[in-house]
Amino acid sequence: MGFPNTVFGYIKVEGDINKALEKIEQLPSVTAKEWPPMPREMFSVVNHSDSLVSYKDEHIVHFGMCVKEINYEWATWLERFEALFKSMKATEAFVVLQIVYWDSGEFDGRFYYKWSLEWSDEIPVTERTLDNQVWIFAGSPREF
Repeated sequence: MGFPNTVFGYIKVEGDINKALEKIEQLPSVTAKEWPPMPREMFSVVNHSDSLVSYKDEHIVHFGMCVKEINYEWATWLERFEALFKSMKATEAFVVLQIVYWDSGEFDGRFYYKWSLEWSDEIPVTERTLDNQVWIFAGSPREF
């Protein structure tokens, strides 16, 4: 039986969205016997590079799915998610995990995770590039 969990969020990608699309396409299908699941079907992109609404070639890869009790393997799922977005020229990522029937007094069943790229203070301003930024993480517990 079990309880449903909801996972959703976004990955912000700068530049060519095709690399991100290639990485998503390499993920297993929703029918694969893989746990915790991260199927390519849960991801979607609005490719609007040539439209008037595009801003500086920034794109959002949004995702979401309902899955049975992923919270027991949540740390593993987060590790796989981090590897995915770091491989696609992302600049920011955000995830929400909602666990039904969870109430600990401290948390109401919703857990938030955010990653963003920043430059280290040790790198002089004149030497800063996209390649020498560091990931900053802030968020809820990674293990339950």
